[in-house]
Amino acid sequence: MQSFESIMIQRLLASVASGAVLWLAGCGGFTEPPPPPVGGEIVQRLDPGSALVSNEAATTEPQRKILLYVDGSASMKGFVAQPPSTYWQALNFLLDRISTAKYDLGVHQFSDRVSDLGNTSAASILSPAFYSGKETSFPLLFEHIARETRREDVAIVISDLVQSGRTGDQRALVTAFQKLTLKKPAILLLAFRSAFQGTYFVEGRRIVGPKIQLNLDGRTPERARPFYVLLIAGSASGLEEARNLLLPDIGANEEFEASKPALALAAAEFLPPNSGELPVWNAYRPVKKLPLKSGVSVEALSFLEISPPVVEPARLRLQLQCAGECAASALRTPERLRFEITHSAQRGGKWSAVKPVDSRAQALFSSDRKHLSLDYAFPRPQALSWDVYRVRVMPGTANLRAPLWVDEWTTSEDGTARLGHRTFKLDLFVEAMIRSIQEQIPISEHYLLLGRGE
Repeated sequence: MQSFESIMIQRLLASVASGAVLWLAGCGGFTEPPPPPVGGEIVQRLDPGSALVSNEAATTEPQRKILLYVDGSASMKGFVAQPPSTYWQALNFLLDRISTAKYDLGVHQFSDRVSDLGNTSAASILSPAFYSGKETSFPLLFEHIARETRREDVAIVISDLVQSGRTGDQRALVTAFQKLTLKKPAILLLAFRSAFQGTYFVEGRRIVGPKIQLNLDGRTPERARPFYVLLIAGSASGLEEARNLLLPDIGANEEFEASKPALALAAAEFLPPNSGELPVWNAYRPVKKLPLKSGVSVEALSFLEISPPVVEPARLRLQLQCAGECAASALRTPERLRFEITHSAQRGGKWSAVKPVDSRAQALFSSDRKHLSLDYAFPRPQALSWDVYRVRVMPGTANLRAPLWVDEWTTSEDGTARLGHRTFKLDLFVEAMIRSIQEQIPISEHYLLLGRGE
């Protein structure tokens, strides 16, 4: 029989990139279960949407189109009053990159409605006359993008992200984001500061009147007006390609990729019980990889029961290392993580129905704040069978913080010139992105295979 030390050495590590499926070697005195289900069977059974189609990789994607949406409201005019401001330079840079990348370009102007301008010239977009719109409605814009664009197209929105009072319903914004991400789940927000000379129309409490004059030379953060670029794509690969081709070295001051997991974690690692306890699980050896679509980061760990069957549930602890300190991430508390677990069993070559499992899982940060531990309690497998669990660890409702820089860029009052270097209610806009996008992305996803002999 293997020593506990050897079990410790053979800790159950799985590569996130490869998604290796593991199963356990037998231990003297205990009968091994039948061979474990292979990776393809597992994925096809519990997550058929992620299984690769044999000819999928060879399929050529249609030519992507770039759809540029420029905020044409009157409060944007000050960005182009005295070129070359950062806004002027960034927009020129972007249009040049689109033309050299040989993308088809469609330009739209939006404020209280969305207007298709075809392939209009840079001179037109950078003219003060372009910016004469009234109210800005982002729910209207996002509904238009979700409805009118193909999944492979890339949408780029340029705006100061100030919602007009009568169109700034936060619930409508969250709903519009949710509809948008059904077709385009990959979204990146880039934040810039620019010189601004002109009129700003107040959307909040009118302290000195309905509009104020801003004269900001852009030399310091306090003397610059924020504007933003939203990059919206149908996939993570599409977003990365568009960013690399269109926005290299564009010089954004800050960024937030809402479609990335809120907490970056390394591969799951099995933590054996304390040395005074009877090991429940034996060692393992690799079998096959999970056939998953590109960009899906999933791993599978397989365990063979070696202790005698008892009434108590089988307990299992995994540890995942955080990138940096766990507590410094966007996650507020691990206790509020939500576990989505589905189960199917294989016995005699036949699968049981896939059913959701009431979660008895718990999550905690380790004492050194560098690891997230996950504690599971599962029923014991039946004799000569494999229980397969698909686990998605979700952030939980209202359990994510906005990036720290957002606090320095947002304001709840926009009625005085001294606050012109901040964006009115930017925090609510970013919160809408988090609630509708990032909260729906698992911070970890793995399969657990529990096997038992006779």
